Amino acid sequence: MPIIPMNRIYCNFVRPHMGLDGTTPAEAAGIGIDGESKWKNLLNASLNHAK
Repeated sequence: MPIIPMNRIYCNFVRPHMGLDGTTPAEAAGIGIDGESKWKNLLNASLNHAK
């Protein structure tokens, strides 16, 4: 099911975490996604990587 992996991606790359001072776990690990529209940037990065 694609819902579970997408939820994991949302929680790790898009959703700020209160325990991490408003950053995402990915940002805390130094691999965050820049920009205002993180979902769009993630999708574009995955499409560009697939080429």
